[in-house]
Amino acid sequence: MRHEVIMPALGMTQDTGLILAWKKQVGEEVVVGDILMEVETDKSTMEVEAQHSGFLTKLLAEEGTEVPVGKVIAIISDTGEDAESTPPSSQSKPLIEINSPATSSESGSVPEEKILPEAPTRLQNHTSGKILASPKAKRLAKERGLDLGLLVQSGYPQPYHVTDLKPLEAITTAQSTGLELFARAHINGIAFKEFGELLKVEAGLPITVAMAAFAASSYRQTVGGNGLSVRVDTINNSTTTYTVPDNFDLGNIILSEDVIKPDLIITDLTLTKLVNLRIGPALVPTFSIGQHGEYLEVSLVSPQNLMDQHQLVDCIEGFINRLEEPLMHLL
Repeated sequence: MRHEVIMPALGMTQDTGLILAWKKQVGEEVVVGDILMEVETDKSTMEVEAQHSGFLTKLLAEEGTEVPVGKVIAIISDTGEDAESTPPSSQSKPLIEINSPATSSESGSVPEEKILPEAPTRLQNHTSGKILASPKAKRLAKERGLDLGLLVQSGYPQPYHVTDLKPLEAITTAQSTGLELFARAHINGIAFKEFGELLKVEAGLPITVAMAAFAASSYRQTVGGNGLSVRVDTINNSTTTYTVPDNFDLGNIILSEDVIKPDLIITDLTLTKLVNLRIGPALVPTFSIGQHGEYLEVSLVSPQNLMDQHQLVDCIEGFINRLEEPLMHLL
């Protein structure tokens, strides 16, 4: 038996819904209550649950398509035998609308659509056409004075969500500031590793607290600043932001939750095989710490408007000195 999935009415005045993402792919088993898709209306973004169990065998509307309420957009069958071989899915490349010359109503032709190539292509006019983004992402981008079109220009796939505002901020800053400064060093990491083990056993604190403290101290000594906020990113997507007071001991460093733009960022790669990682332009001075045997690779990249060359060198030297002799710098 085949069950039709229709675009639901998620609001009293809703006429259409924009399919932001399919959460199930053709051929996958579906159970009643599974999240089938993510739909945006003019007021909100909602997850839509499957109303039938079986196998998703056909998708009739692609991501990024605005569909009238009540229109059939997918088929769920009791078996998966009639699944399409090349359906649109969450892995499909986004579509970019391209204006085409007007045609007569008799021709019945439709606007041309172009598939985004594998390598992101910069668009000549990044503000043309409709940009697909969640209502919250649009609202926050407007409040922060950010142009979502820059993500289109840089090749980021649509639709956009709040998490995409982070690279957008970096792109915006890079465009306004221009150049970056970068420095890298290799140091012996044995003392810092032993200090991390001691810190965990004796104080119950993660080593990221010390990373944040040393980065803040090095930056404050070189550039200045009070009560610096330091965000530590790890490769497993966990993010922790600390506020480091001016005269600190590690027990006085506090967690911060609502910091939109930290003063410093640390990318912690010590539990991976990576020794360095850079994702897009730096929004603020950003340290990276990678492990290679007994050695640490430490780098610092900063927008040129926040540091000059001498400050960058002094800051990374202060940071690696603290990593090499952590106990000395806590006295």
